[in-house]
Amino acid sequence: MLVGEELKPEIAKKILGRLAPHTILMHACGQTESTLNMIHHEVFVDDVILPQIPIGRPFPGYPSLVLDPFFQPVIPGRSGELFIGGKFLK
Repeated sequence: MLVGEELKPEIAKKILGRLAPHTILMHACGQTESTLNMIHHEVFVDDVILPQIPIGRPFPGYPSLVLDPFFQPVIPGRSGELFIGGKFLK
């Protein structure tokens, strides 16, 4: 599982080339403040031809939105800030 920074397709290709098919590569992210991974994507060989590896979908119970500077949802494929909701453990 790779967490934190953008996973570049050329890095994913190298990892999958050495470890597949016996290993699952996961690209995950979450808010730094929470120290939890809340979004994940299983990386497949077909993903390495994309310009970017997707960050994936939220885990159940963690609704997520990508919002613009005015806190409005952005059109899919556009840049914005990731907002993650849900219950956090104390």
